[in-house]
Amino acid sequence: MIEQNPEKPEPADIATKKRRRFNGGVLVITALLVGFLLGGAAFGGRKAGTDPAGSGDAAEVLVAATTAATPTPDPLPKPGDFTVAVNVLEKHCFGAAGCNITYRVEPAYTGSTPLPEGQEFTVVYEMNGGDEPQIGHFTISGKVANFSSQEMIQTTSSKAELTAKVTGVL
Repeated sequence: MIEQNPEKPEPADIATKKRRRFNGGVLVITALLVGFLLGGAAFGGRKAGTDPAGSGDAAEVLVAATTAATPTPDPLPKPGDFTVAVNVLEKHCFGAAGCNITYRVEPAYTGSTPLPEGQEFTVVYEMNGGDEPQIGHFTISGKVANFSSQEMIQTTSSKAELTAKVTGVL
């Protein structure tokens, strides 16, 4: 027979005590939640969206303050404010199979208003003259345009002319 250490309770006692402690904890949490909910209703909490004076205009004041503090960005240029020239860098033709053309775009801003300062935006263009239209883009930050140094397109003929048209400004 193995003796039980009197400082350590029997396994059945541990399970009973844990269960009682757990049930007591649930009761305490439930009582706190009920008390909180009843106490808030009994002591007259304010309705959401009202100010302490009770005029109901807190939401309007917040919207007005937020609108006044937020500077509006300059409007973006329109697609018609840009032109995109296409410079052919290399052309490799394969008879009836067509050509592989390496090109570089050279964007230009032709708008009547200055470009927005401190804003970066993307200009999207469509390249035509290849087997299929090809979509490209460049970004403008201040007065600097960033674009690929060269791109490639395939054509069905060596006589194909590449043209680019700006389709959007994001």
